[in-house]
Amino acid sequence: MFNKTFEVEMFKPVVKFFKSLEKSKYAELMHLVELLKKHGYNISKEYPKAFHRLKGANNRELLQIQYDDLRILFFWVKNKAILLHGFYKKSNSTKATDIKVAVERMKDYLNSI
Repeated sequence: MFNKTFEVEMFKPVVKFFKSLEKSKYAELMHLVELLKKHGYNISKEYPKAFHRLKGANNRELLQIQYDDLRILFFWVKNKAILLHGFYKKSNSTKATDIKVAVERMKDYLNSI
């Protein structure tokens, strides 16, 4: 059986966000990143509460990792998940400013390849 491998790349602000977390939250998010590497595109089917398309985003490519009050927005380029923006979610819906940050970084990434 062929196992496809998936990669994860983080924008520098996401790395900084991860480093700012308390140990338990950092460990849980890193566990979710490892699951993302393992399951790739099927992650939303395997773990729908933690990984899903961002509701309300006009861009269908934008996905979200969620754990507790933490959110990471990302998208796929071939077999690579690009983690764009990490933040604490304080309301029921993701703020337009957070979506805008992620979309701008997505555009920057796509323009650089």
